[in-house]
Amino acid sequence: MPRRAPAKRAAAWHAPRRVRDRLDRVRRPGARRRSGALSAEERGDPARISRPRSAAIGFAGGFLGSLLGVGGGFVMVPLQVMWARVSQHAANGTSLAAIAPLTLVGAAVYALASDRAVDWRLVLPLAVGSVIGAPFGARWAARLPERTLRRVVAAVIALAGVKQLVLPG
Repeated sequence: MPRRAPAKRAAAWHAPRRVRDRLDRVRRPGARRRSGALSAEERGDPARISRPRSAAIGFAGGFLGSLLGVGGGFVMVPLQVMWARVSQHAANGTSLAAIAPLTLVGAAVYALASDRAVDWRLVLPLAVGSVIGAPFGARWAARLPERTLRRVVAAVIALAGVKQLVLPG
């Protein structure tokens, strides 16, 4: 009997490096697979920036933040995530950076509108507490996975809403 040549082994297919890198970023060992669209951060893509959309989000944050006294973050962060498709981490950081001018202008207008609109006795203690607490919160947020941070933000906003409905004033 004639001897057959040994069958060639099929060469293993390897995904291109850029595909493997993206998969490594999206699928971490032990992480559960989730359904739904991936955020720009999870896909490894930079967020597409729309200046008019960002300006509209800023307007909504400034208007509602000053009207309601919530600092704008309660408005800007969810809008950046939902409307501008920014990752939760980037939305939190961007909101903090944008809130500085918003709070200065809003506080100045409140102070000029009425001499009782700003309780100046509380400004310094609130500012000191905020400056001390901000680095801790920023470090904690940076360590949280995107999905967990998104849930924490949603829970805090929901709790604030329920508190206002149940115990106004």
